Amino acid sequence: MPNFKAGSHDRVFSSQLNGAVSLTDPTILLQKEYKNKENILFFDLNNIAESTSIVDESLRDLDKLKKIAQAGYEVASKNHTWTEIAKKLLSAL
Repeated sequence: MPNFKAGSHDRVFSSQLNGAVSLTDPTILLQKEYKNKENILFFDLNNIAESTSIVDESLRDLDKLKKIAQAGYEVASKNHTWTEIAKKLLSAL
């Protein structure tokens, strides 16, 4: 995620809300709310080549991948829907 080091991009949450596993570089927000290999997959931007290994390894255990997807969905649906974002914005105003 280019230059989103404190927050995130809606693509991370949108993919999770659609049942996918997000593979992304970690940010302050994501590290606070997510745990690598439990509800998201992180890779190091300084070692992008490692991301292919992460994908290959993950595809070897589809049951685990489904659990990561479900756990990611639970976090995103609780904290990162447009409704939740609107509530946060309204309370800040």
